[in-house]
Amino acid sequence: MNEFKEPCQPVNPDDAETKKRKEIDRIKERIFDRETPEAYKELAKKVGIIELKEPYAENLLRKFYQEYHDYPGSDPSQELSELGKLISEEAKDGMVLDLGCGKTRWMASFFQKNQAELYIGVDLEPDVFVPPVTVVSRLPQSWAFLSNDYSEESEKELEELRACTVSEGVYPVETLKGTGSRQRLRDNVFEIQDDMLCAISRMKDESVDMVIVSGIETSFKNPEETKEYLHALDVEIRRVLKKSGIVLDYESDVSVSDMDFVIDDNDNGWKVLRKPDSEVS
Repeated sequence: MNEFKEPCQPVNPDDAETKKRKEIDRIKERIFDRETPEAYKELAKKVGIIELKEPYAENLLRKFYQEYHDYPGSDPSQELSELGKLISEEAKDGMVLDLGCGKTRWMASFFQKNQAELYIGVDLEPDVFVPPVTVVSRLPQSWAFLSNDYSEESEKELEELRACTVSEGVYPVETLKGTGSRQRLRDNVFEIQDDMLCAISRMKDESVDMVIVSGIETSFKNPEETKEYLHALDVEIRRVLKKSGIVLDYESDVSVSDMDFVIDDNDNGWKVLRKPDSEVS
């Protein structure tokens, strides 16, 4: 039977909401300093993009490990691949921006484990993030790790825990049925439901250490506007990326110019580029 050493204390919903809003405002103040240009808003309405290839975030994460695993990162014995080691080193103590991130459970977990200071996930799909902007707060340590192996006696305690986490303004605890895997919700994950060009255009200059673009594809809808959108996204990625920061591109139609090559694997569809220390003339 699972035992929760720290009982869930009643939370005043008004206090919890105030606390959540203050945390959201703190992070927004840290990463945003401007408004989205009206031209970008219009492009976002017309662009022939953006379909998230749903399994691609998970598939990219599997490239971070030497051996295939259905749930990458869930087994502590998994060894990092060359790409995984590079991404881990670059992310430590840094800010990671994942454009078109999809459901962030797996990718965010990797960066949490590898000590990224902040993981920012941006996605337009309405079923990815509810409400539109959410801070996932740190749970008490004794509540943080939960598996799907619950007894009938512990089910009531689990429901009480879920109710408590919701009242504190964080996501309900979710389990991976049939896997025995565990997950932890922490406070270095910031999720935004928005068009990725509109979101990145609000961010501060040279504020991000790593940008991930994974599984983004274009369509034949409004080709001229789509081309203009992709060019604007290229400009914005280079603007927000710190000097010597990296871009991880995986099976994406988004391209970033004026970058130095680091490493790639054409067979597996990924490449890593680095922003030069000096501006390109």
